[in-house]
Amino acid sequence: MILYLAIAGSCAEQKANDTFYTLSELSYNAVANAGTVVVTELVITPSQMIISTEPGSSEKLLAYAFDDSSLPNFGSLEDELAVGNQNPRGLTFGDNGDFLYISGNASPYLQRRELSTAYDITTAGTTTTFNTQSFGWGGQGLAFKSDGSILFAAEGNNIRVCNLNTNWDITSINGTPSTVALSGINDDDGDSISSLFGVRFKPDGTKFFVCYRVDNTPKVAEFSLSTAWDLSTKSFVSSLNIGDKLGYYSSGVLGYPAGLDWNSNGSRLYLSSIHVELTIGQIQVAEYTV
Repeated sequence: MILYLAIAGSCAEQKANDTFYTLSELSYNAVANAGTVVVTELVITPSQMIISTEPGSSEKLLAYAFDDSSLPNFGSLEDELAVGNQNPRGLTFGDNGDFLYISGNASPYLQRRELSTAYDITTAGTTTTFNTQSFGWGGQGLAFKSDGSILFAAEGNNIRVCNLNTNWDITSINGTPSTVALSGINDDDGDSISSLFGVRFKPDGTKFFVCYRVDNTPKVAEFSLSTAWDLSTKSFVSSLNIGDKLGYYSSGVLGYPAGLDWNSNGSRLYLSSIHVELTIGQIQVAEYTV
């Protein structure tokens, strides 16, 4: 009897884990209004959801309390960090939250800011900047391999793969990044995956996700990797049409996805729009749950 219960419990745990970080298991749950300023990225930390804003000048990162299980109260700002007029696009953290990375389009750049308190953007100190102009990209979305040896940047129809000689050190990027094109891959609707806005990985590196836009439709795609972190071993799994959940950018034109991120166990997915929703004049952040 004890053996049976152990096996049953193990099977139930495996089934639960299989539903996490899986687009096909998600259902739309809710949406929240997140202000009136253009948003370019979304990233989740152990206690906050952070969005980057681009009002045309005085760009900032805005941090809101996040309990890992529901949309934040965007009416109550916890922290903020001014990032200057640099057109920020990609955001990610590294080395257990000790580093904050930002990419942008103002003279294409990649930046690392050291945090004296992990994940606390108000403690940003020493800044290191790497000019990516010679690579021809500004990095629309950013993600790191768990050990900091590889940086992935979503840009156009591609994922740029940057190998680092020294983990987490962007100045040690080894040579010209390789390019993994996604535009030759069709999603569940038969559309070519292109115009990438964000990228995130399952923590063990066996899956990655991109948000993108095809014609008038914002979507998310899921890929599996037969070798963890190796994009050459990718295979398309499924896509999620997020339709009008991010609202309308203009009459008849659906919203653009600014970025995506998962909660700590992959049971909830969050996506932000770039522009304010036409009818209510607010940025939309949508939540999908298992």
